[in-house]
Amino acid sequence: TFIPASQNSHMSLWVQGFPMKELAFINNTTICYPCGNFLIFLNIEKERKTVLQCMNGNVGAVATNIPFEVVAFSDRKFKPSIYIYNYPALTKRAKLKGIPMRLLDYTLLQFSHSGIYLASYSSIPEHEVTLWNWETKVILCRRSEPGVEIKQMTFNPKNWRQLCLSSEDYMAIWNIERCDKDHYLKPKQINMPSEDGTFSKEYEGILSQDIKDPFYGPVLPVAAIAGLVGLEAENFKPKDFFQPPLHPVAHCWNSTNDIYVCCEEGQILLINGESLLVTILSQVSETPEGKYCFAKLFQLYSFEKQILNSCLTYIRCLISDGILCSVHIKDYNYTIKDQINVQSPVESIFFSPDCKQLLILTDTVCMMNSCAMACCPSSFSVAVGTTTGRLLILNVYDVQNPRLVHNILLTSASIHYDQNGMFLIIGASDRNVFILSAKASEIFKIIGYTGNIHIKIVFIHFLVDLCSDERGRLKNEFILRTVYETDHILSSAVLDFHDDKLYGFCSQEPYICTFEIPKKKSKSVVLELQNKIPSKHYGTGMLYLSFHGQWLVSIAKDGILSIRDIKSLEPFVRSRCHSYHGEGIQSMAFSLDGQFILMNGKEDGALVSIIIYLFTIIFYYLIQIQDMLMENELADYIAQLDQKEFSLDVEEIERLYEEREEELEKLKKEAEMDNLAKKFLCHVLKEECWDSMKTKGTSIKSFHNCLEVKNFPMKERNPEELEELERVFQLRKIEIAEYQLRKEIAEVLPTALKRHEIEEEEEEEEEEPKIKESGFLNYLFGSLSYELLEDTSLLYSQLELHTREEKINQIILLKDIIYNIKTNFNKEFTNAHRQKNLEIARVKERNVNIGRIIDDLNLRERIWQPELEVCENPERMLVVEDHEIKVERILTPWEKEQAEIAEALELERLLLFQADDARQRALMDMMGGVLQVKKEDILKMEIPPPAFTLKSDAVWTEDERKQFKEYEKKVKDLNDEREKYKKSLDAELKRLQTSVYDTTQTFDKILKRLFGKKVKCDMVINQVKEQLMNVSLKPKIGNNGKQQNFEVKMSVNKRFQNQILVLERGFKKEFSELPTSLVETLYKMFKRRPRQHKQKRPEGGQRFTPYDDEQGFIHLHQENLTQLMKAMKELDNPHNMPEGLELSVWNNFCALRRSKVENEQKVKQKALVLLEMQTFLRKRTEDDDKVQADIEKCLQEIHLLQEEKMNYQLNSTIQILITQGQVELENFHFVLDFTDSILINRVLIEDINSIVRTQGQKKIASMIESKNFHNGITQIEWEHKKMEMEMEDLNQKAWDIQILFLSKERQKFLKEANYEILVGHEIFIMEQTLANMEKTHKREVDYFKKLLKQLGKCRNKEDAANFTLSCELRNEMVSLCERREICKTIGSQLTCENIANKRYEAMLQQQKLIDVTKIQAEQISILQAEVERLRMRTFPALIQM
Repeated sequence: TFIPASQNSHMSLWVQGFPMKELAFINNTTICYPCGNFLIFLNIEKERKTVLQCMNGNVGAVATNIPFEVVAFSDRKFKPSIYIYNYPALTKRAKLKGIPMRLLDYTLLQFSHSGIYLASYSSIPEHEVTLWNWETKVILCRRSEPGVEIKQMTFNPKNWRQLCLSSEDYMAIWNIERCDKDHYLKPKQINMPSEDGTFSKEYEGILSQDIKDPFYGPVLPVAAIAGLVGLEAENFKPKDFFQPPLHPVAHCWNSTNDIYVCCEEGQILLINGESLLVTILSQVSETPEGKYCFAKLFQLYSFEKQILNSCLTYIRCLISDGILCSVHIKDYNYTIKDQINVQSPVESIFFSPDCKQLLILTDTVCMMNSCAMACCPSSFSVAVGTTTGRLLILNVYDVQNPRLVHNILLTSASIHYDQNGMFLIIGASDRNVFILSAKASEIFKIIGYTGNIHIKIVFIHFLVDLCSDERGRLKNEFILRTVYETDHILSSAVLDFHDDKLYGFCSQEPYICTFEIPKKKSKSVVLELQNKIPSKHYGTGMLYLSFHGQWLVSIAKDGILSIRDIKSLEPFVRSRCHSYHGEGIQSMAFSLDGQFILMNGKEDGALVSIIIYLFTIIFYYLIQIQDMLMENELADYIAQLDQKEFSLDVEEIERLYEEREEELEKLKKEAEMDNLAKKFLCHVLKEECWDSMKTKGTSIKSFHNCLEVKNFPMKERNPEELEELERVFQLRKIEIAEYQLRKEIAEVLPTALKRHEIEEEEEEEEEEPKIKESGFLNYLFGSLSYELLEDTSLLYSQLELHTREEKINQIILLKDIIYNIKTNFNKEFTNAHRQKNLEIARVKERNVNIGRIIDDLNLRERIWQPELEVCENPERMLVVEDHEIKVERILTPWEKEQAEIAEALELERLLLFQADDARQRALMDMMGGVLQVKKEDILKMEIPPPAFTLKSDAVWTEDERKQFKEYEKKVKDLNDEREKYKKSLDAELKRLQTSVYDTTQTFDKILKRLFGKKVKCDMVINQVKEQLMNVSLKPKIGNNGKQQNFEVKMSVNKRFQNQILVLERGFKKEFSELPTSLVETLYKMFKRRPRQHKQKRPEGGQRFTPYDDEQGFIHLHQENLTQLMKAMKELDNPHNMPEGLELSVWNNFCALRRSKVENEQKVKQKALVLLEMQTFLRKRTEDDDKVQADIEKCLQEIHLLQEEKMNYQLNSTIQILITQGQVELENFHFVLDFTDSILINRVLIEDINSIVRTQGQKKIASMIESKNFHNGITQIEWEHKKMEMEMEDLNQKAWDIQILFLSKERQKFLKEANYEILVGHEIFIMEQTLANMEKTHKREVDYFKKLLKQLGKCRNKEDAANFTLSCELRNEMVSLCERREICKTIGSQLTCENIANKRYEAMLQQQKLIDVTKIQAEQISILQAEVERLRMRTFPALIQM
């Protein structure tokens, strides 16, 4: 998808452009930024550029990682991806693919300071933040925040587990929590202060029990009064309560995990990364110019300096008016000291990694947007048209410093020069064409303009001496105009150099058309379409013609440049120079030599130059030569030239032919050597992996289900292993005999018991080995190998393995048990495989008869024919069959000769076979090709009707009528015979099919039992292998899989620690054979560890940032482990070996020490993981406790609210309006006569009113108390009724208990004090009985197994003998029939009388045979029943184990 531009095969790219965002340093001297669908790397010191091209559209978000020197960027397509490339090699490290349906574009990318983590933010459509491990290409976690738009995202450089995301209305710290290999994102939003510095409190929407009116109920929140429910009620804030917060513009982290934030209102905030406490920094003193406003700050960078033991933080800030200042922060105050006026608006600032360079990206206000441009062929000048309608003439003699020489307000138009560079032609947007002089001496004067041209194709030919009228319009007599019409609407058109063809780009169809221009001049002509080919573009496009007139270039909105041959219009160069996201290519221009093409995009701001290599010109000449060859073929025979005449260099062609032949010979030899090497490799692999196997890997599949059983592939044991095994056997037998002797000496056993054991041993001594009685139980063997009749008497007890020699002997014995288990199973497997082959042969034999019957009955049934698959016959994999070869076989000359000889011999054999054979011809003529008419031929027999049947029955004679009756009788008899024969065939078919199904089903049952045996063997082998791992000298490190529970991690950690302790404790036992002094010396060396070299810090001049200490944190453990292993390798050098120590012992010591060191490192690593998991668990526990407390609080609030609601529903309050206090009179009728009034002090009335109010409240309180007391009485009555009902229920339960039926067992349970002891005694007696029964049953099963095995062997032998006899019998019958027919054929000719007599005798004989056959059929059925009964008696009994 992304390719370096220098790797393109046919062109070289040069890209120029500069973005207004997404700029970053990748090292101290190189910056990286996107430009259209290119990624540009610019070396600031050397001023060199490297370009990386994206083939899927524009480059989206970009991020760099300085320690690893990698760059990450996304493409903008339907399913975007993130690409990570190395610099400067520009090789792809990773391609990250997200979930396609969850995102449409990546907005932000950010590397962690350690490098292996990448955070991406997608604003559309899910607003999702994703954390990647870009080295393993795995998504660690993701989380979406719908409705939140993020503008800036940064990692904490000291802690990669913190992300800060901010926008104008949102700021939050996203903590990355990890539990082993699982990661989680936990956002915590920061409460921003308001403009006056106050913080808004969270509005409590829950009912508060403190604010309560005793008469009118609780004070409801505003959300409840407004009628809001759900999430709206929780997030509702009253208008008076809400104050607009500050709007963050940019933020950065410092070295103490705090965040500095600049706000749009001009404040600087300090936010604690852990507690999220926000502090507003105050400015100590203002600059003379006044207080600055950080309205357009884009990026902050903080670093620390230790000055006079006080920590000062310097922040480079960007002010809105283009001033760069230095903010000095101390504690909670800041001072603006240094400032630089860059004298132009600044878009962004970027620090280099070493903090020695500052990149400032400015925006020039006076820059004009150009819409068209053209270069003059005759001078170093460029005409530029701007969007404001001005025409600029630039002198580009000095390319680095172009100079403006002319500026005129003309129109927004397209600009073109003529081929000689004498005139400048401008096509205006109002359809006028302006003609200017291209000479600087004439000050680029306007010669004139043409009239309004309609949307048609117009060719304007003007003379040198042009004249215009007083308004500047060119006179008609000096302009030759021709108007043409086309059938297609064109967006662009060009004329070739001969003025006879027009090339147009269709605007509504994806085609490029060629029109032929007529030679006759007329005012309006419809052009005739000559050629029409697909443009392979989408969107409207433009056409351009090269200066030599041989190439046609097409561009369009898809951003693809196509260079076509002018004759065939077929593209021979295609390049995606711009992206369709940026509206493609706006314009392009050819260089005079045709080797350079310059293009500018419409919206991506990129200027791309293509350098076309020389082969395109060669391709052009090749097309011309091909056209000449075609013309030569069309010419007359006399006028045709020899093909060599078209060769530019005959000697070169001959040399190329010779080189081609040499190259072919070389390729043939290489192919032969390659084939020979592959054959040798195949031979070696077959010899090592196939021929060396004693038992090849094979499987058996069942006939009627998907069951498959595989054997154990095994190699032959070499003589050294057998000798070692025999030595261990002899050693163990001696040890066991010595142990028994010591036991007899140490212990006095009863003599009777000894005799009893000896007698049992003599009785149970059989062919197969049995488990000998040992002093420990079966489950202490460590496996179930004794159930497979394997002798485990020679094994050591697992509790008695102490010395190294005993462990080695135990390993050899365990391997021998595994070998014996596999061998015994493979024997049974071989018997089953042989039996399946026999069953398949039987099925094939029966299928022959079934096929014959199906053909005779004319049935369309499919015969089921089982075959051995490749896994059942693995030798077939080593043989390549002809149908597997898909290509044509190439024979060697010797193979061709042999094939011709074989073909000649086959042809000679066929000719001899087709020669005149009297015997075969006589057989075909006299007897129809058969010696004997078989019974199955009855179905094919047809009785020919008499010849007179062709006549009408009215003219038949009596003899003919008798003959016809005889004919009908014969036909009826033949049809009866056919029906009888069909029924017999149908019965035979069912019998054969049933027999096939029964035999295959029986084999499937046998295979099922074999599968159970295989499962048990696998289980035992795995158990024995586990014993091998436990007995092994080197401790095995397990549990490498994913652990979800930290308790499992703790057990793993403890296991490693235990292994270390075992190594330390068993050290002296391991080297117990050595002298004590050597053991002590080795133990000191065993405890010794190499010194770890500390990482040196760079010197003061090389110090980068305070975050450099954290850059290699992820790989620090690996580097330390690597250094430790190198140091251990030095310690393992034999030069450090103590004197008097053997090299083998030293190597064993080094292996133990290295194993201990590795375990120590793993313990440390597991301890860190365990600590992390415990921290995660503690946080989740705290969160869970907090949620539970909130739930309990909410439940309590709901309960209290329900009680209050019920209380106020039962105690309704009625409001009555009472006239009291001062009364306002209606209609303003005031009393003016106060003669009968008494004037008293108002205080007295108010006192009386207060007394009345107090007494009224007391009365209301007493009334409420009385009401509550009455309610209490009602509640007590209800509780009394409830208790009465409960009493009735208890009485009913007591009655049920009294009438409960008690059996003897229940009575015994109630009477016996120690019922459990009694039950335990009965269980013990039953277990003893059951054990005796199992022992007896086991002996009977063993006996029947032996008997079944013997019967199986006899049956296999009888089956093989019967199969052989049946084959011989069939051959004898065939030979007998042939001899009988030959004898009958050779015999003398019989007379008609003899023939009649013999037929009569044959009929009598046939009748007798039919009677005998019926009698014998009855006898056969009786005998078959008796045979079936006897067979069932001898059939093996399948008793479940």
